[in-house]
Parts: sequence; structure tokens; C-alpha cells
Amino acid sequence: MAEDMDTTPFRVIIVGGSVAGLTLANSLSRQNIDFLVLEAHDDITSPVGAAFGLLCHGAMILDQLGMFDDIYEMVEPVKEIHSWRAGGVSLTKLETPKLLQARYGYPCVWLERQQLLGVMFKHLREKEKVLAKKKFLRAEHSARGVIAHCSDGTSFNGSIIVGADGVHSPVRQDMWQHMKDAGLGPALKRDLIATMFQYSCVYGVSAPTVGIEPGIVHRLFGKDFTFFSVVGKERIVYWFLITKLEKTHRAPDVPKLNRDNIEDHIRPYLTQKVNDRVHFQDVYRNTTSTYHVPIEEGTFEYWTWNRFACVGDAINQTTPNLAQGLNGAIENAVSLSNCIASMLKAEDPVNLSTANIDWYLSTWASSRKPRAHAACLASSIMTRFEALLSWRHQFIVFHILPHFKDSLGDLAGYFMAGSDRLDFLPLPDRSLKGTTPFKDSDRKICVYHREQGTKSRALEVNATTFVWHLLANAFM
Repeated sequence: MAEDMDTTPFRVIIVGGSVAGLTLANSLSRQNIDFLVLEAHDDITSPVGAAFGLLCHGAMILDQLGMFDDIYEMVEPVKEIHSWRAGGVSLTKLETPKLLQARYGYPCVWLERQQLLGVMFKHLREKEKVLAKKKFLRAEHSARGVIAHCSDGTSFNGSIIVGADGVHSPVRQDMWQHMKDAGLGPALKRDLIATMFQYSCVYGVSAPTVGIEPGIVHRLFGKDFTFFSVVGKERIVYWFLITKLEKTHRAPDVPKLNRDNIEDHIRPYLTQKVNDRVHFQDVYRNTTSTYHVPIEEGTFEYWTWNRFACVGDAINQTTPNLAQGLNGAIENAVSLSNCIASMLKAEDPVNLSTANIDWYLSTWASSRKPRAHAACLASSIMTRFEALLSWRHQFIVFHILPHFKDSLGDLAGYFMAGSDRLDFLPLPDRSLKGTTPFKDSDRKICVYHREQGTKSRALEVNATTFVWHLLANAFM
């Protein structure tokens, strides 16, 4: 039975103990804002999902929350990226990760999902507010608040409900249903078909493999497929085989994959060389786990409505090539935390109306969408370059990009520098010791002035966004 709404203080109900969910929980806890996390699985660190790439800006945010030292003990920093053509022919060798670390103070690293969630949970001050085995079913939404109903019959009151519950987000689906019930069905027409599926990915973890060395990312550019590998702590190999589907699907038509028959799917690629010494079959022979999923790509228009908000994969889905999914989820969570804190400072928390909350949440979403869209575009374009989608992609990859390899690092750096961060915490010392330290002037800060009657939007209109839009028009 839920508490009486009239006596419940301001509380954020977070559905999903994901990276986005636990980042938001840690951020709210540090500001003494009440929250509750509802996780469907038995364990907050259940081994669901693959390895993550944590980039400089994501690392900086987690350093603000005091987590990075623990993370660093678990990882092997990436120093170089080696790209290969079919047959083990070298395409480029870049020291971009080393350059970015020198500029921003943080290495680019890879670690498993459950490792990162374990660190996040360890640092959460109010662990009792994370409830496992709580599968979200639906929310009651009223002028006084929300009630989250779970499959075990329990329910919980809150002021805002946040969907940090992944690509299939039940919270997003429930938000859409509430919008339809309010007569806003036509406005959802775009979101119902917002995502597409053109590729699938086999995520794998393998035991140490001779010829795959720590500190080096190997990327194979192949026709209608691409392979990516990186070595973690204790020489564990994380790898990704991305292949083009027979046809392009658009939501709600989700491609059906036979996850019990992964070996048949990967067999045509086993003889491919993933660098100049190692074949894919050498890596696959040492595999300890695999996971095959269709890759969903797209950004939704509606991230919020009334007392609903969604973060992470629930509203922005990218290909894994540029590791933007994890870092974007961290950014979304801390920027939403900044928004909620600003709202509670400016308004009376006890008498916050649904209209007031809707204004703040929609302002937050407007401020984040351009940057999220740019990240999604960049990842999509990179996937199609690596999988050599057309003769134009092949020409660019083999004849033009090698001459502009240093510029790719600059583009990545510009994007990282514009990252959101926690407004209530100082920048960590580590982030200030690079040659190009993070500073507030590099980002577009969302300022909330409700009395102006308009939304202050933090548009990410910079060189990075412009370049990716230009490439998208030419090559998507």
C-alpha cells in the first residue's frame, strides 16, 4: 500500500537500477533530495548487458561523485587505436586516447556493466532506497504526484517518476499511454517510429588471447560488418561483431534474432583477421560469454510529460562504436539532477504543481536533445563507415580519412569538453591538470528562469554538431 500523497515529501522515483538510474540516485543523494530506485532484477549488479567504454567526460562526472579511483583499479587504460582493412592490412594507427588523456586528465577505459554498477552502488549513501525485485507495471498520475505500481502488488508514491529502464522502457511506454489518454496521440506519431534497426551486434567476452594486447583497440573495417576488440584488466578481451541485417527495420517492427544460434551467425566471419596476427576464430575460441541483439538507433522527441521523465537508453539509442551510450546516460542523469535541484531551490517543494514540474522537465529535455542527437548521429555514421556501407563510404575510409586522422581526435575532444557535469560539486583536481582542462565556458549551461515565460534552451550548436550533420546528409 502506498503512502498518503499529502504527507509524502518531494521524492523522485527512479525505475531501473541502470547506470543512468544509479548515477541519478547518487547525484540526488549528495544533494539530500529524496529518491527511490525500483529494480526489476533480483540483484542490482546482475550480469545483464555488455562491456562499456568510459570516456573522459563520463569519467570526470563519476570523479565528481568520488567513484573514479575505484573504477581505475578495475581497468586497463586505452592508449592507441589500430584500424585494419580485411586481410590484416593496416589502415591507421592513432594515439587519440593518449592525446585525450593528456588534454582532459582522464584515460579512456572499458569495463563490464556489473563492475560499474557495483562501484555506483558501493558509493550510494542510502542503499536501503534501492529495492530489487520491483518490476514496474504502471503509474497513476495526478495533480498531487505519481504512484508507481509494481508486479508484486506493492506501490510507491513520488513527485516525479524517471524511466532509467533501458531501450524497451516500460516507463516511456506508460508515459505515451498517459499522453494518448490526454488526447495527445497524434503528437506521438514520430516517436512511435523514431528508431530503426539496420545492424545487429554480438557482444562477447573472451579469456586472454595471444596477439590481442592491453592498451590497444583494434577496429576492423569490413564490407557489411565491423569488428572491435579491447583488452581489459587481467587481459580479458571485450569484443563486438556488428553485422548488417538483411533489411532495415523501423519501430515497432523489431527484428527477431535467434540468440540460441549465435555460432551459425558468426561462422562466416571466423576467418577474418582482426589485426595483422589474430583471426576472429582465435578470439572466439576463448569466449566465455556472448550476447546477440539488434542495434536500435534513434532519439525520441518526447523525453518528458507532466511528472514523467526518461533518461539514458530510454530516450536516446546509439550504436556501440563510439561508446556514447554509457557516457550519454551519465550526462543525462546528472543534468536531470541539476534541473531538479534548480527547481527545488526556486519553488516550494510542498506545493509544486504538475504544470511547474512539466515546465522544468521539458526545459531540461530541450537543453539536452541537440547534444544527444549529435551523439546518435556520430555513432550511426561511424558504424556505416566501419561497415563500408557504400562505395562512397569505402572511398572516404580508404582514401580521405587517413589524411585527417588527427582531426578525428579534435572532434572527439570538442564533444567531451561540452559535457554536462554536476553544478553543486567542484570540478575534480584530476580534471584540471590536463593541457585543456574542463571548464564551464566549454559547455552550454541550462538556466531555468520560469518567470520569463519561455524556456531557456542550451543548444549545442558547435563545430562538432555541424560536422556530424554535414556527414549525415551525405552518407546516411
